[in-house]
Amino acid sequence: MSLDGALPPSPLHRADAEAIRARDDVDALIVLGATSMHARRSHRDGPATEAVALVDGTVCGLSYDGTDWSHEVLQRDADRHEHLEAALQWSSG
Repeated sequence: MSLDGALPPSPLHRADAEAIRARDDVDALIVLGATSMHARRSHRDGPATEAVALVDGTVCGLSYDGTDWSHEVLQRDADRHEHLEAALQWSSG
């Protein structure tokens, strides 16, 4: 799985997520977490620190720790349904 150059050096804003979704190698992207409780409670479009991507059949959990993005392969040979299931499990875990 490769998102080389796709992730910004900061949390994801809506425009960043749309740019990632527009890539040919990205099948799907589910954005999960806002950076602050205030943004979550107010339902604002604040930047996100967690997302789950489906890239060429690989589901990858992405998390921003304040300085850089890390990724964890959650499933290989996955489809969109399995991507959604993996995102739900990863976000609740």
